[in-house]
Amino acid sequence: MEEHLYEDRPFSQSQIDQMIRRNGDSKCYDNFLSQEEFEQLRSMCLAIKDWPEHGKVSKYKGFTEAESVGKIIKRILNDRMQEWIGDHTIDFYAWQESIIPWKIHPDIRWHNTKIPYKMVLFPLDVELENSSERLETEWNSTWTIAFDQRSYLEGSKNTGIKKVGNDQEDWVRIYDQEGIHHLKEGYHITHEEHEKYMSHFPYSHLKGLSINSMFKWKPRAANYWDNNQMHCSNNFLNNGIRTKRCLIACTSQ
Repeated sequence: MEEHLYEDRPFSQSQIDQMIRRNGDSKCYDNFLSQEEFEQLRSMCLAIKDWPEHGKVSKYKGFTEAESVGKIIKRILNDRMQEWIGDHTIDFYAWQESIIPWKIHPDIRWHNTKIPYKMVLFPLDVELENSSERLETEWNSTWTIAFDQRSYLEGSKNTGIKKVGNDQEDWVRIYDQEGIHHLKEGYHITHEEHEKYMSHFPYSHLKGLSINSMFKWKPRAANYWDNNQMHCSNNFLNNGIRTKRCLIACTSQ
């Protein structure tokens, strides 16, 4: 499938209203996958040698549910995802291999007709920094952190410019961006929490933000957040982790 690009366009107010109505708290589901399913997906991910999208933050290999690998994954996940997150359409699946930790961002991208819904993440592998050893059961601690703050692209300049979102170089802190919902005055995340989990960006980037959920990566687990919801990785490099790998499912309604 083609590279995932972010187009600078705003949603209509009707689309924004629909997203807001469908918003909910981020959630984690331990043991979402059976051991056999987990091992199958993990093996598929580890077999990838050619990553079509190779940015500065992550490597990606995306595919649709109509492709052969997509059909396999849909058979594994579809019924439980339908029960867990409700009616949805799969925009795409993607394998992901981390290079450096993600800073704070939403996954939302503009669609002319679709309503962005949930991003579902299935942790598959954690590789240690000092070797190619992969821990089979108990992984070194790494987290996905979801915040209460949200973006519906209301700060869009409507230029139509398309760009990749995989380098973070021109990102500014969330508090200084236009159209962010639920910003708070001051700081609601401590210096200790920043140092423990989010030392890969300055403490000042946490101004106005509050934590909704923290998901510890575990074998067989799944977690989701709304596409419009701010989130980031923890600084996994500080925990002796060289890289981590997952499957993501981007959904719409």
